[in-house]
Amino acid sequence: MRAQSDSNAMLGSLHPLDIGVWCRIIPMAFEVARDYKLPLTEIRPTPYPEAMSKLGCCWPRLGIIHVVLRFKHPHTGEWMGARHEADVWRTVAHELAHLEEERHSPRFYALLDTLLDDMNDRRRA
Repeated sequence: MRAQSDSNAMLGSLHPLDIGVWCRIIPMAFEVARDYKLPLTEIRPTPYPEAMSKLGCCWPRLGIIHVVLRFKHPHTGEWMGARHEADVWRTVAHELAHLEEERHSPRFYALLDTLLDDMNDRRRA
């Protein structure tokens, strides 16, 4: 299992303007995972997804989540626009829910709603 600090070591792969968002997301995601007994071991920033339609993905059996904060052009490597922070939080909650429920079932969506509500409450606190 990788520690939370290992995920923070990946800051070098982030656009400098995304580091603040990343540093807010990581601790809360691990707190939420702990409180809901989700097997999160690592969160990795991903500069662009393999398929441009993906904003995050996870490997439930490994407890690893990948999250896209900002896209890089697949051919030039140039940084493109950042995602809205609220969208990133939703992606994190979505991937956390997949650690418990792999399919997009009613149980998955119920857990997603619970996680989103909890994360929003924590962000406001």
